[in-house]
Amino acid sequence: RGQVGLEGTAGLPGRIGEVGLPGQLGEIGPPGQKGDPGLPGDGGARGLKGMEGSVGDQGRKGDLGPKGHSGEPGNVGMVGLQGFPGPKGPNGDLGFRGFPGPKGPMGTLGFSGPVGPEGMIGPMGKPQGPPGAPGP
Repeated sequence: RGQVGLEGTAGLPGRIGEVGLPGQLGEIGPPGQKGDPGLPGDGGARGLKGMEGSVGDQGRKGDLGPKGHSGEPGNVGMVGLQGFPGPKGPNGDLGFRGFPGPKGPMGTLGFSGPVGPEGMIGPMGKPQGPPGAPGP
């Protein structure tokens, strides 16, 4: 047998293997930084209306106070000056109707008028005496 020959060149890399199984969970990390403050929440629902209050007690009438002292009379004032005459008043109402005056003097007599025409002849008269007695 002969001697071993020189080492040959390196071969091409082989195929990439498949994805392996997941590893074990690690230790819990340190706490994170504090987050930004949240937005204000919506207002709550309106509350129920309260019950009506009761009428309060009426207070009692106060006592009458003592009567005060009467004051002293004041000094007499000065007499005032005489006033000026006032303005003329309005005209008064009209009076009642007067009585009729006396009868005036008699007037002059008038003259007679003309004589009128002659009248018509009237109807014939009837005898007015009693009927006569029968003859002898």
